[in-house]
Amino acid sequence: MAEALAFRGIRYDPNRTEDLSLVICPPYDVISPADQARLYERSPVNAVRLEQGIELPGDTIEDNKYTRAAAVYRTWRDRGILLQEPVPVLYIYDQEFACGGRPLRRRCLLAALRLEEWEKRVVLPHEETMPRPKSDRLRLLQACRASFSPLLGLYEDCEGAIGELLARAAEAAPDAAFRDEDGEGHFLWIVQDQSLIDDVRRALATSPIYLADGHHRYETALAYRDEQRAQQPGYNGSERYNFAMIALEAVDDPGLVVLPTHRLVLGPPRLGQAELLSRLAVYFEVSRLPRPGSEYAGRVQEVLGPPRQGSPNVFGLYAGGEDALYRLELRDPAAVQAQMPAEKSPAWRELDVTILQTAIIDGILRRTGAEEAGRTELAFTRDEAYAVDSVRSGESWLALFLCPTRVAQIIEVALAGDRMPRKSTYFYPKLPAGLVMYDLR
Repeated sequence: MAEALAFRGIRYDPNRTEDLSLVICPPYDVISPADQARLYERSPVNAVRLEQGIELPGDTIEDNKYTRAAAVYRTWRDRGILLQEPVPVLYIYDQEFACGGRPLRRRCLLAALRLEEWEKRVVLPHEETMPRPKSDRLRLLQACRASFSPLLGLYEDCEGAIGELLARAAEAAPDAAFRDEDGEGHFLWIVQDQSLIDDVRRALATSPIYLADGHHRYETALAYRDEQRAQQPGYNGSERYNFAMIALEAVDDPGLVVLPTHRLVLGPPRLGQAELLSRLAVYFEVSRLPRPGSEYAGRVQEVLGPPRQGSPNVFGLYAGGEDALYRLELRDPAAVQAQMPAEKSPAWRELDVTILQTAIIDGILRRTGAEEAGRTELAFTRDEAYAVDSVRSGESWLALFLCPTRVAQIIEVALAGDRMPRKSTYFYPKLPAGLVMYDLR
C-alpha cells in the first residue's frame, strides 16, 4: 500500500525569520493578482516568489517566472535564509481556523509519499485535471527541482492508532507557532523519534491514500519522475524525485472541511425566466423564496438546508430578471440518470455536481442554442454574495448554488475509479506554501 517516509524538509531559518506569517503564502491556484502583489510587498522573502512568481511583459525562454523562482530558491539557500533538516523527519501540522462561525482545528502529518501510477490503486484520485495547470507546475518543478507546497491526502485511521501516535508526538511545545494575517493559527512539530516514525509508516501502509487536493501537482510529479528516470537509467527508486511532499489528514478529523464551489453561467440570457423555470420543472420541484428584507446571499444556505446523509439533491438558483432566489429539489432522478454515461458508478451518478451538470447545464442550458457557440461558458466561485452581485450586474446570467460534497462521497467515487467534474470540492482552508518545502535533488 502507501509508502510515506520521513524527509529532510527545507524551512525558513527561525533565527532569521522570526515571524513566519510574513513569509508563507497560499498555494498557486488561489493566488489572485491582487494577492500576489500584496504578498510581494509583505516581505522580500515571501514564498510567493517561489510558488507563483510575477510574469513580466518581456519574459523569454531564458528569463521567466520559473527561472527567476529557481534563482531565488538557490540564493535563499546559499544565504541560509532556507535551511535543510540535518536528518529525515516527519512533521505534525495543526491549523486553527473558523468556518461558518465555528472554531475548528485540523491535524496533518507531513511526509514524503512514494509516487505511484493511478492504476496501482495506492493513491486514489477523485477529480479531473486540465493540461494548463499541469504544464505550469511542471515548468516550475523542472526549473527549481523543488516543491513549495504540500499535496493533501486523506487516510482512514479506523482504530485511531495514527491519531494516538501523533498526539503523543505533539505533547511537547511546537517547534513553530504563529497566527497569520487572517487570524488562523499554525503549529508545527518536528518528529525525529525513529521508533515513532517507523510506527507511523507501518500504520499508514495499511490504507490507500485518497488524494484530496493537488491532483495537478501529483500528476506533474509523476511526469517529472518519469523524465528523471529516463535521464538516469540506473535509478534505484530511492531518489527524492520518486516521492512528493504530502499532508495526510484522517478522514474523520473534525477539522476536515469541504466547501462547495458554485457555478456562474456567463453571458446574456438565452431564454426568458418563465421558460427557464418551466424547463427546470421537468426535473425539479421549483419553489421561490419570498422576497427578503435583506440580501439574498445570506439566505443561500437556508435554501440548500444543512447537508445530511440521504437528503435529496437540492440546488439554489438566482436569476436576475426578477431578482429571485429559487430552491430546486430533484424529483425525477430516473430522468436525469438516463442521460448519464452508462459506465459511471452509482456514487458518481448521485453527486450534486454531476446532476447539476447533466440536468441543468447540459440538459437545459445547452438546448437553448448554445451548441452553436461551442459550449456554455461557466465561472466558479465560493462567494455567495459575489455570485448574486455578478448576476445583478449583468456579468452573469444565472448563479447556481450547490451543497458541499461529503467526504464519504469523495471516497466512494475514488474507490469506484471515477473522477468528479472539475471544481467539485474545495478543501478549506488551503494548506500554506513555504512552511515546509521539499527538495528533489
